[in-house]
Amino acid sequence: DYHLAPVGGGSFKNPKNNKIINYSSRNFIDKIFRRKKLSKIYDIISVIRPVYSKNLRHLFTAANKLFNKKIYYSFLVIFPMDSDKEFYNSKKKNFFYINLINDYNYYIKKKYRKYFTLLPIHSFDHEYSLSKEQMCNFYNLSKISILPSSIEGGNRAIHEALLCGCPVMYYKYVVGGVADYMNKSHSVSYASEKDLPNKIIFAMKNYKKFK
Repeated sequence: DYHLAPVGGGSFKNPKNNKIINYSSRNFIDKIFRRKKLSKIYDIISVIRPVYSKNLRHLFTAANKLFNKKIYYSFLVIFPMDSDKEFYNSKKKNFFYINLINDYNYYIKKKYRKYFTLLPIHSFDHEYSLSKEQMCNFYNLSKISILPSSIEGGNRAIHEALLCGCPVMYYKYVVGGVADYMNKSHSVSYASEKDLPNKIIFAMKNYKKFK
């Protein structure tokens, strides 16, 4: 048998009889995602689902530390949002990041919220309301993209970002196929939540050097 998936995104009990071919949705991204000559509006973009394994909290705590040091990078976090009923469903309380708004209000003080934008995209039965062209524009309007997830598959978002010329920062110990195509020419990793603010500063100072 053959299975299309990122190399780090799965395994079989009998690997000799079951082969993984290193292809997934990330290898078939629409040509809409491309570089444009747009002026940057955002310093950091993150396109991420609001579930605990995606570590969105890392962005809140990092921004908090940067703002307290008077480093005012602008953040844009875009996330597909299920209905309130599903999001706060008690059966899924350990899956969805139900403390998202509380943590945002706690770590991002009111005076700093002009630098940190949350953009929830209602899924409407899993059909996003932002077009691919609009997503392309957001990547092109941003200097770096951050994926703080601890568990991922192949992840399309970081590859869409790279096609738009937006270098990527990712969690060094992520489980899955995120790191398969990452290298120092266009990406940088961070080792812990504590490490993230300094790596953001490094990436922001050097983002023009990435290819």
